[in-house]
Amino acid sequence: MFRRSGVQDRPGEGIGLAYVRTRVRRLEGEVTVDSILGQGSVFRISLPEDPTLSLQRLADEA
Repeated sequence: MFRRSGVQDRPGEGIGLAYVRTRVRRLEGEVTVDSILGQGSVFRISLPEDPTLSLQRLADEA
């Protein structure tokens, strides 16, 4: 079972987003979101152009 530590005051952030954010950060990337109430959200994942070293680090952690 997954549960975010600390105060549970951000609805809609479950294991999926937490997992993606963790993996993207390990690849030295960034996850951003633009949201408009009643219209939806757009999530963007930005990764370095040459993530070779980050990919190797992930492989070493597995």
